[in-house]
Amino acid sequence: MFGCYRTYLALMVFWGHLLQLSGLGQYAVFGFYALSGYLMTTIMSRSYGYTRQGRTRYLINRFLRIYPVWWSSLTIAVIVLAIVGKERATMFHSSMYLPSDFTGWLQNISLVFPSMKPIDCSPRISPSIWALTVELFFYGLICLGISKTRRATWLWFLLSCGYVLYTYWAELDFGSRYFPILAASLPFSIGSLIHHYPKFMGNRKINPWFLIGILPLNWLLFVKVLTVKAGLPWCSDVGLYLNLAVNAILLSLLSQTRLPCISTALDKWVGGFSYTLYLLHWPIGLAVYAAFLESPVRTPWFEHFGLTLVVLLLCSCISELIRLFVETPIEKIRYDVRSRLR
Repeated sequence: MFGCYRTYLALMVFWGHLLQLSGLGQYAVFGFYALSGYLMTTIMSRSYGYTRQGRTRYLINRFLRIYPVWWSSLTIAVIVLAIVGKERATMFHSSMYLPSDFTGWLQNISLVFPSMKPIDCSPRISPSIWALTVELFFYGLICLGISKTRRATWLWFLLSCGYVLYTYWAELDFGSRYFPILAASLPFSIGSLIHHYPKFMGNRKINPWFLIGILPLNWLLFVKVLTVKAGLPWCSDVGLYLNLAVNAILLSLLSQTRLPCISTALDKWVGGFSYTLYLLHWPIGLAVYAAFLESPVRTPWFEHFGLTLVVLLLCSCISELIRLFVETPIEKIRYDVRSRLR
């Protein structure tokens, strides 16, 4: 149900980062957070349960889903950084270089950056992995039962809204509503609410493809036109939360059906690219830019668009290899972990 949607969000991150389309990746990440809130609450409620055994198997399966693929991608990223070197790598992204101490390696290997604002931690061998620290944090809270009941989830949602309102009261900047772990609480809680109210859209007939098309148009209007061109900074906030609402509606629709004209098998296959594309686009992007350019510096999208297509092709090929040799064998173990609860 969510495969094409996940990869679409990953592509928004891909294009946003490599083509310097500021804000596009942020819109996608909030969509990812909402989707994770829905999926984690759903599998805890329907597949694992809140017993000690259920929680243990949930955590084992989350580990198996996240870390083998990450460690495979990490190996590739380390090789790229070792070849390219720190000086050229930091031209591509300031946080992208090999750690010089045990703590740095441990943080990158574990995906745990010990900060309420993990994006401030460096180095990050693949810069986007700061958001995985956020994901892991809320995976843990959902495991503990923060979204176990409707009442608990509503309380979580209201507290999340309280944080957002606090950032305005304290006159904090836009980044405070996106980068910190607490900022992600709102989309996660919304995703969890959708689990408890799966039919809140009623019988409304909205084509999911329409909403998918709305996502980049919303970004274009509120970020590129109103915020940048018209000089209205408050529009970036309006666009971000409108984007979250669109993602919530889309998530509710896709929880009940699949995308029109997309088979279940195709949806699953396309969705298999999302995680590796998210992990690999920075290191593979660096490798390609360093191979073709004397200075691997990201430029406005129209200057090196062709290189990003090469990056996308390479990421897709590597993703298929990881799926074949890493994910497929691991998936059999994950199935065994789930099936033992039945």
